[in-house]
Amino acid sequence: MKRIFNVTNFLDYEEVHSASLKVLENTGMRFLSERMLEALEKRGASVDRAGSIARIPGKFAEECVEAQKNDIKKGRKQILLNGGVSSRTGEKISCKFGSGAFYTFDWETKTKYKPDENGVAQAIQFGNALDDVGMIGVPVIPDRVKGEKLSPHIFPILRAMFVAKNTHKVGNSEVNTPKQLKYLMKMGEVIRGSHKAYLEDPCFITAKHPVSPLQMDRDACDVLLALAENGLPSNAISMPILGTSVPVTLTGAIVISNAEIIGCMCAIKSIYPEAMVLGGVMPAVMDMKTGGLSYDNPLAVRVDMAMAAMYDDYYGFDFGLGIYCSDAKFLGPEIILQRAVQLAATVMTERLNPPVGLYDMGMVFSPELVLLEIDIIKKLVALFSDNPSTENAYNNPPELAEILEAINNVKPGGSFLAEEHTLKNFRKNYQSDLLTEVVSAKEGKKLKGMFGLAHERVGQIKRDMAPFTLPQDKEKEIDIIVKAACDDILSDGCV
Repeated sequence: MKRIFNVTNFLDYEEVHSASLKVLENTGMRFLSERMLEALEKRGASVDRAGSIARIPGKFAEECVEAQKNDIKKGRKQILLNGGVSSRTGEKISCKFGSGAFYTFDWETKTKYKPDENGVAQAIQFGNALDDVGMIGVPVIPDRVKGEKLSPHIFPILRAMFVAKNTHKVGNSEVNTPKQLKYLMKMGEVIRGSHKAYLEDPCFITAKHPVSPLQMDRDACDVLLALAENGLPSNAISMPILGTSVPVTLTGAIVISNAEIIGCMCAIKSIYPEAMVLGGVMPAVMDMKTGGLSYDNPLAVRVDMAMAAMYDDYYGFDFGLGIYCSDAKFLGPEIILQRAVQLAATVMTERLNPPVGLYDMGMVFSPELVLLEIDIIKKLVALFSDNPSTENAYNNPPELAEILEAINNVKPGGSFLAEEHTLKNFRKNYQSDLLTEVVSAKEGKKLKGMFGLAHERVGQIKRDMAPFTLPQDKEKEIDIIVKAACDDILSDGCV
């Protein structure tokens, strides 16, 4: 399918690009990294050491953008790994499963809880069994392992371990320090089979986030440089809050977010010119009544969509659309309304790998919500697809001759129910639907709602799925790496 969202009637790409470069040159961007500041200074930036601010010449910024455009034109692969954003993956639905919630919702008891390591493994195995899930991180973070509370310094290592042992769809992991990256790479090499294979198809890494407006903290700078040094994608996902950390207008938010991404590109490429630096955005709007953040506000969603379109058309870069969860605090129909709007944005911008299953601003994971969101995506693809071969579309109409023959057979007032044409085409043209109530035709009584239906299907999938088992030799290698990481990173082991 093609992108069906056009922004050129209200957004001038060239003017926005020029404004972002003026922001970098006149206002500058703060990098809490002496390496970056020194390298940028050598490239002509004016550096305020007291404020750690580099004012980056527009000429150098243009050179960085053009160099990356040329790399991509020559066929260099664009890799955008992050659990919270959607990127271009072609026409197959390939949802992301797992962005590190803190709780799982239990539909039977209607309560949320913190799972142990077995609960986390089961959640990953569930994602592994879903055809429409393509990349898996840890859907929910365990509170304890073997009864012991975990140190946050080792979280990324253990999260990668859980994923490695429970799915072949290995995805992202948080990376907070270069030392963590060292061991995450080793685990990735075990899974991929070699260092070369890992670099071609990396896993257990993620992007880092500028702190709007126009700042990169020390740890984020260090990790981005470590990723680039190791030949891995070094990506920056801006997180603007409209009305507080960026201007409240769509154009104002885009100008700063774009400046942050290009600023990170310049800082990284000033040291590693061959680095691939992609970007994304996860915007929110400040609710002035409650003081809370709204990620599903239409203005925030439009920032997502407009920036994705601009990066497609003007830069030719992949771009991370940050529509990853519902703001709603409780699991109910309001979540479906919010997610339908957000997921429409991913489909309309040709990005079919959104994160699924999260609500309460990403704090809670629900397997029932996973299935409902996948159903929403399938419906949207069916609605908007312009490709008759798309597997999830209402597709492949028979030849007109067959249709005319069927109509002639049925005649006025007849039924197509028993027609061969109906039997032949029904299954591939009809989509099962979790998004409606089940109502008794005789009594008009509601029997099940959409979450109840989804819960039944979750149970059926869990009963039918074949558990994933990592080969014993690889599992042993992973355990050795995890122990080495614990000994190196923590003085008292993994807890």
